[in-house]
Amino acid sequence: MAGETNRLLSDLTEQELLDLAAANPKVYKALVDSDPRVRLFETLYKDPKKAAIIEEMGIEVAPDSNLARARRHARAEIADDVAAVKNLRKELEDGKKKEAETHFQAEVRDAATELGFTLQDKDLGDIVTFMKDNEYGPKAVKKAVEAFFEGREPAEPNFVSDHTFQFEDAGSDYIKKLTEAPPFTDTSNLTLQHAEQVWNDMFGKQGGPGRVKRALTGR
Repeated sequence: MAGETNRLLSDLTEQELLDLAAANPKVYKALVDSDPRVRLFETLYKDPKKAAIIEEMGIEVAPDSNLARARRHARAEIADDVAAVKNLRKELEDGKKKEAETHFQAEVRDAATELGFTLQDKDLGDIVTFMKDNEYGPKAVKKAVEAFFEGREPAEPNFVSDHTFQFEDAGSDYIKKLTEAPPFTDTSNLTLQHAEQVWNDMFGKQGGPGRVKRALTGR
């Protein structure tokens, strides 16, 4: 009987076998469940991450499938909401950044005022760069402001002179002799002679030439 059944089944075409299986649900399910491809997909779909990857691959392979169309429809439905959320997040981030910037500027202005410095608006950006370059943290604003202004302002002279001294120009005889002297030449006497001449020009010959030498050498 079994041999006869097998012979009859072998005589059926593929379509006739499919029709026969479809007409007998239990047989159809047994055939489907025994397919190794079905068993593989059932195993993969048990893992949500793997299932998501398979769906993405299916959409890429079949962009006109029901799943792909449903995905596009869902994205279109929530597109406005997604854009609104993104804009809101950007506004919140910008507001937070602006608040921090305003607070920092107030700290810098207060520190400059306390230290007696005049702060210009253009100095704020320079101070930020200065703090980054010199690794000042947000809690060291006062120290950074002080270092910034002290490094920028030229030192003021702490003495007052009754005389105005100016070196001779580059074309003077003394400068020419110095620049034309060979390397390692002892030019001390040349310098003493020039100093004596300058001294006499400024103060006259009071004290004589020896006063110049004693003033320069201490002897």
